[in-house]
Amino acid sequence: MGDFPNEVASEVAGTVGAARSAVHVAALGFASRAAGRPVLPPDAFSDWLSWLTSRRYFIPGRPRAFEHDCLAMLGVALALRAVDAGEDVLKWLDGLATQSMDSFQRGSWEWSLISAAKLVLGLPRTDDIEPQVVPELRVALTVKGVLNGYVGAGNPAWETIIGLDELSGDAPRAAVMLAAFEQLISERMSVRLSDIEVEDVSRILRRVPSSLRRWPWEEKAKTTRSLPARWDVENEYHVQDLLWVILAPLFPDLEDEEYLESLGQKHPRVDLAIPSLGLIIEVKFLRPTVSFADMIGEVSEDTGLYFCKGSPWRQMIAFVWDDSARTEEHHEFCQGLLKLPHVVDAVVVPRPAKMDRNRVKSGSS
Repeated sequence: MGDFPNEVASEVAGTVGAARSAVHVAALGFASRAAGRPVLPPDAFSDWLSWLTSRRYFIPGRPRAFEHDCLAMLGVALALRAVDAGEDVLKWLDGLATQSMDSFQRGSWEWSLISAAKLVLGLPRTDDIEPQVVPELRVALTVKGVLNGYVGAGNPAWETIIGLDELSGDAPRAAVMLAAFEQLISERMSVRLSDIEVEDVSRILRRVPSSLRRWPWEEKAKTTRSLPARWDVENEYHVQDLLWVILAPLFPDLEDEEYLESLGQKHPRVDLAIPSLGLIIEVKFLRPTVSFADMIGEVSEDTGLYFCKGSPWRQMIAFVWDDSARTEEHHEFCQGLLKLPHVVDAVVVPRPAKMDRNRVKSGSS
């Protein structure tokens, strides 16, 4: 990455008057994302956002600029999130993006960039635009931590990339293709049991939703001698059992319900742990009555207990089963968890739609 964020900040800070453009704000967004922090002081960043939001857009007879610059719109969305912009500003860009999307074919590259900008904003959504974003972009944005996952997009993205003959004159899309390719090729490699790392554990856990496709939840029995099987996941212990089945064959030193050194009258206990990696996997079961904010508070309290002075543990992956499938909140939730000390990844798995308890008939198992 070099000094890219600071170089962008320096160039933008020196731009005034008519030389200003929305591209400068977008550059601040991409640079801030790369640096993991706002690259301009709050006052300077606020001045740029005020300038951008005060301008008029979609004026009849005036050529479209920012209105149709899909990549810039994504960058501006990242800028707004970098500085925790207020909801009114987020809604302003969301409305502008909605108007811009009408100019592009649904599912196209340009439409997908604008959709990604709307998803980055993290506002509650009633539409279902994410599955229609081009698959390679969904993969790349997940790799960069912008989206929370790309279930169902991996294989289509792979087919698109390997079937590509040429991609000239489009550096942003080429960068997306490269990021997606590197992610997908790493997934298709065999697990390196002799040299496994924490990133491999994250990769395995992120594939849990795919494995649930074969999870038994039957309307009718598969054979005449059996009853309909419904393996319900009803609490945190069931989630731990699921992860144990997945991880135990790969990690001989996997431990569960491991008690740590007492802290006075407090006796901390981790859910799952891999000592050879210094890794804790903290498992949570998010019920519909529990807010995401409260769950972040729970994980924060756990990190304070697990990583106290002298602790042998170095890192944590938070694995959360969202029993209410509030997927529109997952991105912001994961971003909050990743800001906690020692938390290197956050995986949220929504309860699959097929596991609808309301469809369970009386008298079935």
